[in-house]
Amino acid sequence: MKVEDRMEPLHYMKKNNSILYIIGNGFDRFHDLPTRYSDFGKYIESYDSDFYNLLLDWYPTFYNNQMEDSFSLWKDFENGLKEIDQDLLWQSIDNHLTQYGVENWGDEDNHRVQYMIQNLLNSIISKLYIYLTNWICSVDVQLSSKRLCLDINAKYLTFNYTKTLESYYKIPSAQVIHIHGTTDNPTSIITGHNMKLLPAVNDYDDIRLFECEKIVRNEYFEKTIKPTDKIISVNKDFFLSLNSLSAIVIIGHSLNEIDLPYFKEIRSVVSDETKWKISFKDSKDKNEHYEEKRKTLVDLGIDEKCVESFLMSDIVI
Repeated sequence: MKVEDRMEPLHYMKKNNSILYIIGNGFDRFHDLPTRYSDFGKYIESYDSDFYNLLLDWYPTFYNNQMEDSFSLWKDFENGLKEIDQDLLWQSIDNHLTQYGVENWGDEDNHRVQYMIQNLLNSIISKLYIYLTNWICSVDVQLSSKRLCLDINAKYLTFNYTKTLESYYKIPSAQVIHIHGTTDNPTSIITGHNMKLLPAVNDYDDIRLFECEKIVRNEYFEKTIKPTDKIISVNKDFFLSLNSLSAIVIIGHSLNEIDLPYFKEIRSVVSDETKWKISFKDSKDKNEHYEEKRKTLVDLGIDEKCVESFLMSDIVI
């Protein structure tokens, strides 16, 4: 969602440590910080109930077999961004499209529907980003304290915006990469989906509809993509610095598809013998998700003999 021209290269860690920790939101949740997407939803609802209700209109709610509902943005915000209701978008476009030849036709009728849809989508994007940064910057990292035994001399790649590593564990900032930005610099915060976009095709009889399609593609889906290739490129020195790792410890990251390009890049640099150790909240979590995560890593070309697991309780102080 963050515009690329704001993106700046992150510093990279020159210290030649052999362990890399990869930190996801499960790490912050283990420290009892309110950083779930559902917490983000509550934040929006409390500050702007009208916008919250607008989101309920424009993004779907999914139901499982037990009819428990899960709103797409609060279930998985980044993937949820690409779930915006396109049928509803086009219904709205049709409703605001002035037919040619009607009485009192004016030049503004050539542009009214395009202006309407562009304003709607830009408003959704800008407000979501503003509220996202305001919310995560409002999380009080002093709510918890150090709970795990971590290597203070290791390298850290965190997908979290919060400064829990630096605050709780006193990890030197030179050893921590906030790959998607940090609360210290709200304009650095990056989020987004990974939809593969096709070029807009003009097979419409009405040029205004083609212009609306380009707006939906370029003003919404293009602007809400997470630019992983760009991020990797501007931080190539960091990734190259990982060539001597003996172990990678993954704590609280789901290994979701959107972030897999970073894992692929790391795999391309490290040795075939590098150990990949995945954390699980508890035995139930491991039983339910280990095989899926193991397969994800193996599919990246990692030898399954190098994939290990551990419970968070194993490293609790």
